Amino acid sequence: MRRRRVIAGVAALLFAPRKFVAQQASAKIPRVGWIWLGRSARNPVAGFRQGLKEFGYIEGRNIVVEYRFGEGRRDRIADLVAELVERQPDVLVAIGDLTVRAVKSATTTIPIVGLAGDPVWLGLVASLARPGGNVTGVSMMQGLEGLTGKRVELLKDALPAATRIGLLFVPDNPTAVRSLAQAQEVAGRLGFVIRPFPVRSDEPRRSSAPLPGRASTVSTSSQSNPSQATPGKPESFR
Repeated sequence: MRRRRVIAGVAALLFAPRKFVAQQASAKIPRVGWIWLGRSARNPVAGFRQGLKEFGYIEGRNIVVEYRFGEGRRDRIADLVAELVERQPDVLVAIGDLTVRAVKSATTTIPIVGLAGDPVWLGLVASLARPGGNVTGVSMMQGLEGLTGKRVELLKDALPAATRIGLLFVPDNPTAVRSLAQAQEVAGRLGFVIRPFPVRSDEPRRSSAPLPGRASTVSTSSQSNPSQATPGKPESFR
C-alpha cells in the first residue's frame, strides 16, 4: 500500500496541473518515460497505473508510457536513460536515488518527477519547498538529519528489551550509508547496538534471511527499491 500511495502521489504531481491543458488539447497524447533500477518481474508499476487511472489517463487510450527496468544492474541505467531522453517524452518518472541522478544528468529540459531518499542532500533539488530546475517529486525522507535517529528511538520504544537492532542497507547508496551513521550514533546514546547488514539493492528480502538469529529486530535504510523503503510519510517537493 505504501508503494501504491507513493507512486500514485507521483502521478498526482505529474498530471494534476496538466489535466485542464490535456482537455483543451486532446489531439496531443502525452508521453511518459518511466525508469527504475529494479526488476520488472515484481510488477512495481501497478500503483502508478492506478494513479494515472484516477486522473483519467488510460494507457493505450489517452496516454503512452514507456517503461525501462535496470533488472538490478546499475551499469544499464545510463543507456536506458539515454534511450528515454532520445524519445523526448513530455515528462520522465525516475524511481530511486541512482536513477533520479542519472536522469537529471541526462537532461535539463524534460520535466522530471523523482522518488528519492533525501533529494536536497543528494543535490537533486535546491529545497523541498522550492526545488528549482526541472526536477520535482516525492522524498522518502531518508537520511535527513535527526529523522533517522527519531526512527531508531521509536523502534527502541516499541521494543524496549531489544539490545541489538539489525539494519539492512545498500553500501553503495550514499543516502543509506548516511542513515546508517546516524542510526549508530543514536543507538550508542541509548545504550544498544546497531548491527549493519549490507544487502544488494535489488534483493533485500533474500539477503535478510539469516538475520533473526543475530539481531533482536530488523530495520531498513534507504533502498533503490521503493517497496523496501523505511516506514515514514513521503514528503512532496514541488
